[in-house]
Amino acid sequence: MAESFLIMLREGFEASLVVAIVFAYLNKIGRRDLFNPVWLGVLAGAVLATVIGLTVHATVGELEGESRLIAFAAISLAAAAMLTWMIFWMRRQSASIKGELQQRIESAIGSGRAGQGVLLVAFLAVLREGIEAALFLIAATVDANGDDVLIGPSPDCSRPRCSASSSTQVVARSRCARSSVSRVSC
Repeated sequence: MAESFLIMLREGFEASLVVAIVFAYLNKIGRRDLFNPVWLGVLAGAVLATVIGLTVHATVGELEGESRLIAFAAISLAAAAMLTWMIFWMRRQSASIKGELQQRIESAIGSGRAGQGVLLVAFLAVLREGIEAALFLIAATVDANGDDVLIGPSPDCSRPRCSASSSTQVVARSRCARSSVSRVSC
């Protein structure tokens, strides 16, 4: 559960940073009338990212064996590639991101499509971070089920977790007995 919290904290912070810059600039130029389109963009981005994440999770969750491992490996590589790309992108853009966002807003206002422009900026920021979060959360479920990622491992000590593929396996009992190991048949 700690992994999930940290993933969502990081991705939520990134999305809220972009949205906060948009709100601050709109407030500065006296265009509070554009706050509602920004909120609509945030909501639409969050909904679409959730749908994409649930769809990928359901699709990958149905896989078994080697195909499941290959799918999780591909998702993990995609998540790592996105994170690496974002690190380099943020390094290049960190000084100019605020100015670039302000320029995009001014361009949208100048074209007469201010509402659509700020909606799109907020939508894309939230969608990008939501998809990143979904990929990282799915990658975190390689050895856990989706419920464990969202709400933490079950405190039910009678439900052991298998850690190998043979019929008699060494099993760690989650957080109930981190140091005890027992043999069970899975």
